[in-house]
Amino acid sequence: DAFRPDEAPAPHPLLAPVLGLLGAWAGNGRGGYPTLDDEFGYAQELTFSHDGRPFLHYVSRAWLLDADGRPLRPSAR
Repeated sequence: DAFRPDEAPAPHPLLAPVLGLLGAWAGNGRGGYPTLDDEFGYAQELTFSHDGRPFLHYVSRAWLLDADGRPLRPSAR
């Protein structure tokens, strides 16, 4: 498993160009599909971490939101 950025060992030197991605990123958005009449709200969280080796660990999770912005159910992972 990967470590959280504040608990991780020193990053591998090959990760220098992407060190700014380390951490958790979250936000809300609006989406749609051609087969749906209405748009939908969603929230998404991305996490980039490492364990000292020359690659990143990436996790993406998303939730569908109700009209008030509350999570309805997981959308994707």
